[in-house]
Amino acid sequence: LLAVTILGAALRLYGIGGQPPLTDEVLTAYSAENYVERGCCGATIGYHPNLRNILVYASMKAFGKGAFGLRGFSLLFGTLGIPILGLLIHRITRNETASLLAAFFLAIDPVHITFSRQAIQEVHTAFFFLLGTLLTVLAYPPASTVGKEDDKAFWLLPLAGVSFGFGIASKAHALFPLVVCMFYVVYVCEKGKLAWSDRAFGLLSLTLLPLAVYMLT
Repeated sequence: LLAVTILGAALRLYGIGGQPPLTDEVLTAYSAENYVERGCCGATIGYHPNLRNILVYASMKAFGKGAFGLRGFSLLFGTLGIPILGLLIHRITRNETASLLAAFFLAIDPVHITFSRQAIQEVHTAFFFLLGTLLTVLAYPPASTVGKEDDKAFWLLPLAGVSFGFGIASKAHALFPLVVCMFYVVYVCEKGKLAWSDRAFGLLSLTLLPLAVYMLT
């Protein structure tokens, strides 16, 4: 998995300093400054969530307005999404071949590579909802193993909620895997006959917490 991740990072970073900025990336830089410094939306589409503007502004302050200032978080999230997908598939299937293939296919996927090399927020959204899904299935293990106390990690649920909140604050389609995870938590809790406090904790972590994170951005 480490080797696949290194391959994915190399494909995303190769020649990044010589890649001219797209019009959308230039507008993203203006949008980041407008939002953080003046509270205004634009010059990019105004109805998109604004976490990207905050992140791009922070990276431009740290690295300037070159390739890494504009694309730093996209490169980071695009690369980290690879091992997270592999770990998620392994957690669900317990199959090393399936998990490594999933990670490998994402590492070499031309569309994912392309978006990882741009300042826009497509890979941000995917990273956050993959991380949120992984944390959810780590917190609530598959129903067949719910009875094992040492397999529970309920404290991960708030972290999953925060991650989904960041995903929705990147782009709205992170809502769909969040809804799937909510149904998953309900199913596992019912199958394992968990206490009502555990059920409430899980559902609040995946409803009010993501909403609060979204609103804070």
